[in-house]
Amino acid sequence: MKRSCFAPMLAASLSLVGVSEAAPPPADGTYRSADALLERARDHLARNRFAEALPLLEEAYAKNPNSYNIVGNLGIVEHELGRWAAAATHLSEARRRFPKDGPPRHREAIDKRLADASERAGRLTVALRPEEGCVSVEGGLRACGGGQVTLFVTAGPVIFSVEAPGRVTQRRKVEVEAGRETALSVVLPSAPKPAPSPTSTTSSSDEVLPTWPSYVIVGVGGATVVGGVVMFMVGDAAARGADDELGALRDDTGQPAPCETPSSAAVSSRCDVIARDLRVHDQVYHQATGVVLGGVGIMALGGVLFGLSIADDDAGDTAITVAPTISLRVTGLQIHGHF
Repeated sequence: MKRSCFAPMLAASLSLVGVSEAAPPPADGTYRSADALLERARDHLARNRFAEALPLLEEAYAKNPNSYNIVGNLGIVEHELGRWAAAATHLSEARRRFPKDGPPRHREAIDKRLADASERAGRLTVALRPEEGCVSVEGGLRACGGGQVTLFVTAGPVIFSVEAPGRVTQRRKVEVEAGRETALSVVLPSAPKPAPSPTSTTSSSDEVLPTWPSYVIVGVGGATVVGGVVMFMVGDAAARGADDELGALRDDTGQPAPCETPSSAAVSSRCDVIARDLRVHDQVYHQATGVVLGGVGIMALGGVLFGLSIADDDAGDTAITVAPTISLRVTGLQIHGHF
């Protein structure tokens, strides 16, 4: 799939080196040097045969990955073939390697196609722990680095693996949107130690505590806290009943403190009910306070046991956040924050 806005620059951009005659292929069909492969690829590019040029440029790039000419032409061909993730990856590499005194038209050709490919592909950024590791996209690219690795990927569901020496390889799946960056943090657990031989003995201090008792204890503590909250609600209900009854009694007797000197046996009986409800409120509040504190203590104990049970486990979790790619459009020109 091609975009018409790139047509005027096609002749200039498809060859990031000076014009020369394409070198004829050897009789045996092999190309010994990266330069010869590039020349042969340019022969196909002059005829818009992008599919034929692609394997030649890929082989040339494998032999000379430091040439911005080769990687730039590779990215341009991939862009013309609609391979957005690969195009964005190689064009951004060509942009990084572009010499300060390089031809402006070459830089412009790379920048425009890089902007377009970046809008059509997604970006996967993985923060690594430990800091050294490699990220491999299933059926795609691989990158290694320290602390953080960023890859251009095809938009949609992406399956990738993260690996590091002495760590358990993690495999993840995430949905990546076109023109946006998906950032994740992956913690690689330590590789399990070899199982001891049958003749060896293992001390009790090396045994790993199970985690299920901590879950049970935390659950009991949580249920206890919930019970205490229910008791607080019962106490509040008794206090509200006493307040309502006292208010009604004031309205009936016209006295601000009718229970200090009851005017009749009926008033005295209602005052007894109010006093009983207040006593229930006080008793339940004291008991509920103790229940909640006890539940919190039980939960804390469960948390301590859980921490002991995973003290030697580096297993981590993955947090996913999605952030838009930095993009600025000025009179049709797209400038991305990749450089």
